[in-house]
Amino acid sequence: MRSFGFVRHRGIALGIVGWLSLVTYFTWGADSALFRFVWHHHVPVLDQMRVWPRLNIVLVPAIACLFALAFSFFVSVVRSARERWTRETIVFIAICATLAVLVLAIQIFMRWNDITDGYWDHWFEVFVVYRLPRTFFPVMTVLAATGVLVAVLLARRWRLSNWPKALAAMIWTLSIFDLFYISNTQWAIWPTDVGVRRERDAFASLVSFAEPRGLEGSLANPFARHHSTGLLEGWGFIRHAQFYLQYFDADYGFARRDIPQDQVTAARRFFGVDQSGKRLFLTSRIDYTTPVDFMADVDASVASGDATIEIAFFDGDTLRLNVGNPRAAWLSYIDNWDANWTATVDGRDVVIERLFGSYKSIRVPRGRSTVVFSYRPGLLPSVAK
Repeated sequence: MRSFGFVRHRGIALGIVGWLSLVTYFTWGADSALFRFVWHHHVPVLDQMRVWPRLNIVLVPAIACLFALAFSFFVSVVRSARERWTRETIVFIAICATLAVLVLAIQIFMRWNDITDGYWDHWFEVFVVYRLPRTFFPVMTVLAATGVLVAVLLARRWRLSNWPKALAAMIWTLSIFDLFYISNTQWAIWPTDVGVRRERDAFASLVSFAEPRGLEGSLANPFARHHSTGLLEGWGFIRHAQFYLQYFDADYGFARRDIPQDQVTAARRFFGVDQSGKRLFLTSRIDYTTPVDFMADVDASVASGDATIEIAFFDGDTLRLNVGNPRAAWLSYIDNWDANWTATVDGRDVVIERLFGSYKSIRVPRGRSTVVFSYRPGLLPSVAK
């Protein structure tokens, strides 16, 4: 740690702050020139962020700092081994060898017993362009452990004056080889593919808003027309999950057998799974406990003949509507509520209420009005009450 010094610590801190600022600016969506450029052009790395959880890339600077400290320690071990073996050298070799054997044993056991994670089964063995052999990972474990141990064991025989650079080159070579194969074979469709670009353009248009949704669990791909309301394990959306699971199963979106068919049909309409794909509704109330009662109110509003909802603009973060209604009503947008969503009616801020505890509803006046839903994430995470 002392070798880093105050100046280097300050540089690392400023670098992390700069990186966090860049990623935060990227998350501003339509208000970010960087995001707009990435959205319409193929930009390596950034163009791969098709789902927002991948923004955990903000951890990269911290991982880089940890790697730098580990490399500094490794260099000190090799430097010590070049002069004489100490107790610390022997302990280091023993720990590295033990960890390598343990990891290799676990990998072989999992490979032998065909133990895989669902993410692997779905993305690496089904949709990859070139199937990724499972033996790749044990091989990389052996190569990495061999490289580290050989560097220490043969340190005295090294005659290179710039041997720290040689160590860095060895580690970089192994890392690039390790990452290159996975990063270039995981996806079945490349970002430059025409089909992907068409889906991207479709999302920016109103077409994607009118397509029926699905009930199966799938990744939230903003370039796809057919969105899914299904559940993804570990992705949150607790309020949505609580309501959704009253009518459908978590894995495939099958209707629960203990729920009456009329409730299931109403729930499918509510989520936009039916052919109409609607997810915007006008009702006289929002304090319903079942989708059957809610959709009956929707049908009553439609039967009046004068209620209209026209989508003027939609880009994922902003939804602008022209609403007409012969009487004051509730406008419900079947999309998850979040504290960072705001709404205005004719330019005036209104409170977004939660329909069924999870979805957005606002009060609109009689007559014609312009409604805007906007999502603007804050710098700090919000805590829903």
